[in-house]
Amino acid sequence: MEVEVSPHFTHRELIDQVEFLKRVLKIENTSRGLDLGCGEGVQLKIIQQIARETYGVDKEKSIEIDKFLHLNFFEEQIPLSELDFVYCMAPNFGDDWWNMNPLLQNIYKVLRNDGLFLLDLFSLNSYKDQESRTCQDNIGQHEAYRNENCLVQTSKFYNSKKLEMLIWRIFSKDELIELFAKHNLVLVRDFKGFTDQAANWQPNKQNDRILVLFQKK
Repeated sequence: MEVEVSPHFTHRELIDQVEFLKRVLKIENTSRGLDLGCGEGVQLKIIQQIARETYGVDKEKSIEIDKFLHLNFFEEQIPLSELDFVYCMAPNFGDDWWNMNPLLQNIYKVLRNDGLFLLDLFSLNSYKDQESRTCQDNIGQHEAYRNENCLVQTSKFYNSKKLEMLIWRIFSKDELIELFAKHNLVLVRDFKGFTDQAANWQPNKQNDRILVLFQKK
């Protein structure tokens, strides 16, 4: 398996994520899928080595990804259908976190019956410090804080003066189930990070992320 170097993950982390996707989404050579908000396509390029009919879609244009769709999936319909799986890793939806209905309609339309959708969530547990956290790594400087039901992260990169505001919405489990059920997407199970353990939705200091798996009914 050929793996592209990523500034965001170690080689081991990237392999673990892809193996998790393969296992949970039951990806095979004949599978058809979609990387929603694929960004640079780090996971997508590896998945395409297994399932060639896997597409990427993002609001930001990319010229280096095969089978790439450039569109705003909160406003435009994704021109695909009968997909076996859709996944969304570390989504940066900004204010659209509070405008999920158009996105979920899109997901429902592109999936086949019993198709799977995996969503990677940042949660109350995504940062160890329950109040705030600052860290410095090889990408840049980050500061994160909580504001009501969202996690707000500001990121300043070394190679630019740009200060970018990233926002993740924090869902309760019941809230998430209710929202997706309106679009006939049923929760199959949840995961603690990229493991087979069940997610812990209660605030803790284990730096967990929550991944949720839904099925079209």
